[in-house]
Amino acid sequence: MEQMYICLREEFLSVAQYRINKSTLNTLKEYYMQYIDSNRKLSQIKDLTTLVKILEKRDVLSCYNVKPFLHISSYFSNESLQTKIKNYNIYVKSIPYFLSCNMYQEINENTNKDKCEISNRTGNSSLQTSNKLEDEFTLQYEDEKRNLSTQETIKKILKELVVLGEILLEI
Repeated sequence: MEQMYICLREEFLSVAQYRINKSTLNTLKEYYMQYIDSNRKLSQIKDLTTLVKILEKRDVLSCYNVKPFLHISSYFSNESLQTKIKNYNIYVKSIPYFLSCNMYQEINENTNKDKCEISNRTGNSSLQTSNKLEDEFTLQYEDEKRNLSTQETIKKILKELVVLGEILLEI
């Protein structure tokens, strides 16, 4: 999943960096000012790449949350990119989130760029695979939801039986 995010980020930056002008960048800086929470860091933002890196450091943007990509992409029209971001967002929501997963893993930029190029060449199969995974996780979620409601019903019945048993013991 992290690899997919890195590829999405690279593609986003390659498309967006030429479409975001200085005034739009300043608008985005104002919008994310509360999250950045540092005048020094805010003054260091001279391009979109720096803004994205700072948003990642502040955990506003991550492989689990790409809403800033959607927000930034609303300043220019590229439906293909917006569709990819939305599909990635759906994919992320379908995967269980583990807090400790890859918390301290270092990222090798060269390796990731090579993988991004390979995944861009096989984009359709990746999308099909992510759709299959999404369907699989949706089915698992629905099964777990049904099992949970069944377990809750059994617990309620057992509690009622205990109450009835106590009443019968009093009689």
